[in-house]
Amino acid sequence: MAGRTSTSVGVGVTITLLGISTLALFVLFGVYFGKYNAIKQDYDTKEKTNEQFITSGERNDATMRAMQSEAQKERKSLVGYFVSKTQGLSRSIAGVEGLSFKDLDIKIRERAGADNSPLLTIVANKDEEIAGLKNEVAKADDSRKAAVTELERVRGAVGDTQKTLATENAKLKTQITGYETELGNYRSGLGDATTKMKDAIKLLEAESAERTKRLEGKIAGLERDNLIITELVAKLRGEQSKELLKGQNEEALVDGTIVGLLPAQNQVSISVGRKQKVQLGMSFTVYAEAKQIKIDEKTNEYKRGKATLEVINVGEDTSICRITSETKGTPAVKGDVIANAIYDPAKVYKFVVFGNFDTNGDAESTPGERGDVVTMIQSWNGKVIDELAGDVDFLVLGERPLLPPKPGVDVPYEVVQQYVRIEREAARYDEYYKAAQASSVPVLNQNRLFTLIGKPMGRNR
Repeated sequence: MAGRTSTSVGVGVTITLLGISTLALFVLFGVYFGKYNAIKQDYDTKEKTNEQFITSGERNDATMRAMQSEAQKERKSLVGYFVSKTQGLSRSIAGVEGLSFKDLDIKIRERAGADNSPLLTIVANKDEEIAGLKNEVAKADDSRKAAVTELERVRGAVGDTQKTLATENAKLKTQITGYETELGNYRSGLGDATTKMKDAIKLLEAESAERTKRLEGKIAGLERDNLIITELVAKLRGEQSKELLKGQNEEALVDGTIVGLLPAQNQVSISVGRKQKVQLGMSFTVYAEAKQIKIDEKTNEYKRGKATLEVINVGEDTSICRITSETKGTPAVKGDVIANAIYDPAKVYKFVVFGNFDTNGDAESTPGERGDVVTMIQSWNGKVIDELAGDVDFLVLGERPLLPPKPGVDVPYEVVQQYVRIEREAARYDEYYKAAQASSVPVLNQNRLFTLIGKPMGRNR
């Protein structure tokens, strides 16, 4: 009974101790669990705060670990390291501290403009531009120095020139003074000479008046005698008109005849050759008889012949000609006469050629084509002279020079000169024509000349 009681007491004590221990453990668990929750909550809060500065993934990044190592060397936290480096970068780029990365980017883009290259590339480009500008500045400075040197040289040359001019000017002044003295002497002598000349002129005028009076008396007597002689000549001409013979114009003289026909070759043979000074290329007009060579009263032009010939082979006394043109229905036949106003084996005709001509058939007459007519006449044994002298046989006139509108006062001097030249040529053209009419020199225009020599119009050979 006693043992059972002591055992029961021991069990009860043990149970009691176990209960107290359990309760103590439970209390401790509650206390530690509360602390654990508080610590965990604080840890989570700090973890979230840390995530704002660096994430768990960034902590494992090699670059971040290298930066963290650099920060530890400088005894700074990673954030402090970033802040110090950011301030240094801001100071280096913008010159001030405290700018954000956004503000730095804005300032960089403002300076870079449309260039989206990296900052270092932009800086390198700017360095190249600066180097180029420095090079240009150096070249400009070299040019400036060269210009200064040249300026100094020119100044020296100008100074020497001025000294030379001053010396020459002094010499000229001395010469001018001498000339003025001589001029004064000349003026004095000129006054004396003028007085003597005036006296001599008065004497000559008196003698001239006396001589003019005597000559006028002689002229009046000669005019009376001329009237008497004119009346006598008119009377004699009227009485002997039947016996007078009217000469034939030289341009109407026959130069030969057609002596043979070669119809198969469209050629003829004429009665003149080397002995008669016929030349290759010479042309003739063919007429049925000599009296047909005259001016048509309706057209005021020479009548065209039956045909035109061109010499292609010259013999001793005959020549072969090809027919260059022929009037339909009136072919050239044996016995027809031939004529060329320039050609005459016994005489050298003299011509005056003036005006504008159209020898190439382009319907435009120019002064330059006068040379073609001159060359043709000279090549056929004619002679061309410039003045309408008494022994001229023909005057060949082209188109009259066309006078342009009279130039105004503000036109260039060259235009005025051209106008004056053409005006003089037109006046000379009119003078030639009037002089030929007065002296009965035959006047041939281009058409008449070509008709008389048998040269087809619009062909220049």
